Amino acid sequence: MSSTTDHSWSDIPIEILTSVAERFPTFPANDLLLFGSICKSWRQASFEVRVRRRLSMPLLLDGDYRLVADGIVPVINCNLSDFWYKQTYSFAKALRKPCTWCSVHASKYGWLLLSDKCYTNDEASISFFFYNPFRNMIIELPPVTFEPDLKIPASRFTTSPTCPNDCNIFVVCGRSEPNPFRICRIYTCNLKSKKWMSQNLPCDKELCDAVYMDGAFYCIFSVESSIVIDTFTLRSEDAIQQADDAIQQCGDPFITSSCSSSSLRRKENDKLFLVEADGDLLLAIYSLDDTSSYCHIYQFDRSKKEWTRIKSLGNRILILSIEMRVESIVVPAVRDADEFANMIFVLEYSKHHSYICESTEGTWRFDKTHDLNCPEACNIVLEPPYLWH
Repeated sequence: MSSTTDHSWSDIPIEILTSVAERFPTFPANDLLLFGSICKSWRQASFEVRVRRRLSMPLLLDGDYRLVADGIVPVINCNLSDFWYKQTYSFAKALRKPCTWCSVHASKYGWLLLSDKCYTNDEASISFFFYNPFRNMIIELPPVTFEPDLKIPASRFTTSPTCPNDCNIFVVCGRSEPNPFRICRIYTCNLKSKKWMSQNLPCDKELCDAVYMDGAFYCIFSVESSIVIDTFTLRSEDAIQQADDAIQQCGDPFITSSCSSSSLRRKENDKLFLVEADGDLLLAIYSLDDTSSYCHIYQFDRSKKEWTRIKSLGNRILILSIEMRVESIVVPAVRDADEFANMIFVLEYSKHHSYICESTEGTWRFDKTHDLNCPEACNIVLEPPYLWH
C-alpha cells in the first residue's frame, strides 16, 4: 500500500524562495511583484528582496529622451541602468502629453523635471512638467515665456510633486555668450499656486552649480578665481503682495545674500559642485590637471559664512554629476553598498563612469581601474528607491 503526500508551493522554504526572488531584476519590477502575488510565503520573500534593494545604489537613466510619433501619442524611449547589479533595461512608454522633444532639467525623489519648448519670432514658451518613469505619471506646470537666447543651465525642485503645497521649482536662466555662462534671471513656481515669478540678477558671475536646502536656494559662482555663494530665500506670498502694492508692479520673490570666500580659490580647470548632505551644505572641488585628477570637500558654516575642509565622508557616498542640470547627491553606504563608504563617484557624459578613492590626507584621487558597468549615456541620477517608495 502506497501513500502520497500533497505538497503546496507555499511549502518551499523561505530561504529558497528568497534566493529565487533575488534573480529578478530591480526594474522593471513586474516579475518580482508577480512572484510575490502567489501566496503569503512568496510575498514575504519578494518583500525581503525589495527591502534589501531599497538600500542599494542609485539608478542611472540616460539623458537623451527620444520621442517617436505613434499616431498622436508620443512614445518616450530610455535606458535605465542598475550598475550595482550590472543590468541595463531599455523601455518605451506612451507619454500621455503632446510633445515635440523632451529636455531633462532635474531629477529628485524618483521624479524628473522635463520641458517642451515652442519658439515664436521673439520669445520662447516652455512647458515644464514632472514625469515619473516608474509610474508613467505626469504632473504639469503652466508655461513660462522668456527671450529665445536664454539658456537653462540648472533647475531644482524642493520636494516630491505629490506634495504640491511644499513643492517649489527654481529655474536658472542666463546667456552663454560671451562664455563662460552668466546667470541673469531666476524663475520660481509653486506647484499648488502654479504661478511663475522671476527676479533679474546682474550678469557678472559665472554659475557653477545650484542646490536647494532648508528653505533656501543656493548658487555657487566663480568670479575670476574667487568662489562666491549666493542664497535666495523665497518671500512669503503676503510679503510679495505688499511689495506689489508699494511699487505698483511685481515684487521680487527672493531675499538674497552673497558670501565670498577669502580662503578658497578656483583654478582654471576646476569643477565646483554644491551638495546637500543630511542638512549640511558641501562644496566639492574637482581638480583636473595634466597628470592627475583629485577632489577636496568643504562644509559651509552658515552662521559664520565660512568653508571648512573635511577629510572624510564617513559612512556616505558622494555622487557628482559633471552636467549642472543633474544634481549631485549623497547616499548612505549601507547593505550592498557598504564597500563604497567614503568614496566619490563621478558621472561624465559620453565617458565611462568612474569613482575616486580617498587618501589618508583627505584628498580623493581618481582611480582609472574602477569603472561602472553601465552605458555611457546613462548620466541622470535617480535617487535610491527607499527615498521615494
